[in-house]
Amino acid sequence: MKQQPWKQRLDAAAGLFLACCASASMACTPSEPGCTADSGDWMVYMQEHLPRQLCAAPSPFVECTSTPSQCSELATDAVQACLAEHARRIPSMLNRAEAGDWGETVADCAGRRIFLGVTQRGALSAACKQWLQPAASTGRAAPPDRTEQMIARSPRLTQLDAELKQLVVELEVNHMLMEIDHPAPNPHGDAQRAWQQAIAQRCDSPVCLEKAYKKRIRELKAALK
Repeated sequence: MKQQPWKQRLDAAAGLFLACCASASMACTPSEPGCTADSGDWMVYMQEHLPRQLCAAPSPFVECTSTPSQCSELATDAVQACLAEHARRIPSMLNRAEAGDWGETVADCAGRRIFLGVTQRGALSAACKQWLQPAASTGRAAPPDRTEQMIARSPRLTQLDAELKQLVVELEVNHMLMEIDHPAPNPHGDAQRAWQQAIAQRCDSPVCLEKAYKKRIRELKAALK
């Protein structure tokens, strides 16, 4: 499954942060065998430094908040909440591998909570929602298929395609925010891919495609209620 751009950016930032900086919380050098840290010291270090890393530009969280100070405020609260949420499961002593794994867990949790905080303060902006869409695949682009060609030639289908994509993003956002308290697989991505494959095989005319799009849009709107 393709990651969302915000998750790719977060994984990269967290990995760099943990590899280059977290050694300051360890009572040893990175190459020393048996290098460990007290979990309390590690959590203090994470609380102090991780919010700053999450809001370092370029960052999806900076783009999704109105000001740097709002990003810092939301990130600080999010990291604190996530450390408290996982505190009982974090070992009392952490080796470097465990510190890295738990750091990624806390960073992922904090990222989701930041988005939740943003939505509680108002609707997500269009630029912010771009971070939540599935990442585009890399490599040479495939030639347009029949469906894409019909959409490109029809202003009406282009409009319906844009509306459908927006609904898919909104469902992705809703699911991501629900995962904070109720982790569960996301059914919408697989269902949307299956729908796209089905119409590509079934619809050989703009009329058929328009009917399929209208029906799918009604289904997703119902799912958002």
